[in-house]
Amino acid sequence: MAFNTMSESLKSREKALKESELKYRTIFEHTSDGISVYEQFSGNRRLVDCNESYAGMADRSKSELLSMKDVKQFQRNHRTTENGSDGQKDLEEALSCAGTFSWIRPDSRENHIEYRAVTVKMEERIFVYGIDRDITARKQAEEQVHALTQKLIMAQETERQRISRDLHDNVAQDLSTIKIACETLLDNQPEAPDLLRQNVSKLSDMLQGAISVVRDLSYNLRPPGLDQLGLVQTVFQYCEDFSDKNGINVDFYSAGLDDPELEFDTEINLFRIIQEALNNVKRHADAGYVAIRLVASYPDIILRIEDDGKGFDVKERMITALSEKRMGLRSIDERVNLLRGRIRIQSRPMKGTQILIEVPCREEKYDAEEKSNYC
Repeated sequence: MAFNTMSESLKSREKALKESELKYRTIFEHTSDGISVYEQFSGNRRLVDCNESYAGMADRSKSELLSMKDVKQFQRNHRTTENGSDGQKDLEEALSCAGTFSWIRPDSRENHIEYRAVTVKMEERIFVYGIDRDITARKQAEEQVHALTQKLIMAQETERQRISRDLHDNVAQDLSTIKIACETLLDNQPEAPDLLRQNVSKLSDMLQGAISVVRDLSYNLRPPGLDQLGLVQTVFQYCEDFSDKNGINVDFYSAGLDDPELEFDTEINLFRIIQEALNNVKRHADAGYVAIRLVASYPDIILRIEDDGKGFDVKERMITALSEKRMGLRSIDERVNLLRGRIRIQSRPMKGTQILIEVPCREEKYDAEEKSNYC
């Protein structure tokens, strides 16, 4: 009786095991992600199992891959990670790894693969389970969004330039003409009462205030020096004006950017980032000193903005910024992403804030050899 019970129990376990294996194989074989199982031994790695999706990504047949004695036989063409290192070397150096890499297929199409791996040790054997996900379509969509965003920024800046020119050339000039007319209105009327003269003087002062506001609006919409003087001189002048108007000492220093003619989107976005950062300092930091360093260090442009203000909790601020409709930091982050750059924000309450930005150094007219001389 006991023997029959044990036999039935074994059969039940075998049935459950087969059902589990069937479910596993169904998922394994039919998922669109490439799944691979490697065994690690004596410094080598051998493919022991994979699905058809993985074989398709490798441009090999499944049987061909499984017949290879060592993973080193399998080399994807021009396989590189996002940071420029060799993907196959990364795979060899780490038992568990993760990242995104690109490689060129034999038909010259570029594929983007997101890779994740986990290592499992079974007694004396080590297995690496990897999942390759083809994110080429997602990358292409991101590129399209990036290109569209660039065009939108370009259109926005063009419209800002037009409005800035209209404000300066039309509105400000008309207000200046009216102000002059007010100041000369009573020149030939010595008998005009003092009260009337006082009212005209007040009106002239109001017009002068309106002219200043319009010119400030025009300048903030599109700094006129950006086209004629370049980024460095424009930022320098902006920092000087900001210091005078707000009583905050801004120390600006630049190196390596006196000569190159940067692309339009690089110049305007770097200027807008500095502009937004200084506005944030004025509104929230309660700072008395700001240091801005803009340095070309090929292949990047490095921008560092540091203040001695009251600081903040970075994670908390990024979470609450959207609900509070504070878009300053997010605007800076979006412009950095638009330039394919990197940003790091360090801040603590009562310890000030430091923003470090690195963006690719791109210019319009200079070739690679000339670039190395100044950037």
